[in-house]
Amino acid sequence: MTKTRITLLSCALAAFATAATAACSSKGTTTASDSDSVAQSAMPETPVADADSVYAYVEAQTTLGPRTPGSVVHARCVEMLKARLAAAGAEVSVDAGAGSLADGSPIPFINIFGRFDGAKEKRVLLLAHYDTRPWADEDPDPANHDTPIDGANDGASGVAVLLEVARHIAAKAPGIGVDILFTDAEDSGMSAPEGSDDATLMRYENSWCIGTQHWVRNMPYDIAKGEMPAYAILVDMVGAGGAVFAKEYFSMRSAPQVVSKVWDAAARRGYGEMFVQRRGGAINDDHIHIIGAGIPAIDIIDAGRQGGFTPTWHTLADNIANIDRTTLQAVAQVLLDVIYSEQPSAKPQP
Repeated sequence: MTKTRITLLSCALAAFATAATAACSSKGTTTASDSDSVAQSAMPETPVADADSVYAYVEAQTTLGPRTPGSVVHARCVEMLKARLAAAGAEVSVDAGAGSLADGSPIPFINIFGRFDGAKEKRVLLLAHYDTRPWADEDPDPANHDTPIDGANDGASGVAVLLEVARHIAAKAPGIGVDILFTDAEDSGMSAPEGSDDATLMRYENSWCIGTQHWVRNMPYDIAKGEMPAYAILVDMVGAGGAVFAKEYFSMRSAPQVVSKVWDAAARRGYGEMFVQRRGGAINDDHIHIIGAGIPAIDIIDAGRQGGFTPTWHTLADNIANIDRTTLQAVAQVLLDVIYSEQPSAKPQP
């Protein structure tokens, strides 16, 4: 996620991200209250997310160490995630290559894709990045700025939530097909210098989410036959205590009905203080490239706090000690409710 501190992206980036929906018209962060009504329909019969299980999935990643692209630890994580998806019954494939950072240096990536019930036409895509930031550049101690982070929240938490979903799919398949994508080289981006022109801004913005940029150009879908997911849900930084998930700007531009679907599910579970009924800022995250590829997508990201992201963001404090089981369980439960509420008789509507 570019987590350029909830600052607004340039109009050039916004125009790209909303190409499938509408052109960029504003650069302002929207914080006005959202008046979306909360549906009062009955709770779907869905599996129950287990807080300890999701936490264990986070711990399994952080125990390996920082998962920086190209490292030995990263390679071990790749094998672990492939094995976890396969054990849950997914058909697993990888999309590997190399991209360039803003300074021109190369960075390798390995995207991991798991398809459940591939014969089902009606599908939803769930995604999270598994790589970790190579530098703790937001750490309060400048001496730590070149040290890789554990990425317990920024990376491992989203993956853990999706592994919990996969665990339940293995036991009881939903009525629709589910695809899970673990993206790579998401968090090695850099912020453009102040006063940069549009071309420079785009070069720096594109140094984030490198794996996803490649994946959307090589998607495992037959677009000519309409084999695209009905929508996609990205989960990012979903493991901290006191998390606040506001309705992210590009998500509302691309798929407001999916946002309502997710936030209504959270409200029915009593998670209204976490999934707040207000709009948030624009985040340069994996979902904007999914949107650009023609798939309506939303971002569930802890970016609704006063001042922006969680205080552990891009610091050495992003470790297992600051992961909250309650937050992990809530996000996993909401995703399960959404997925298992979709009916196989009609294509899910974004």
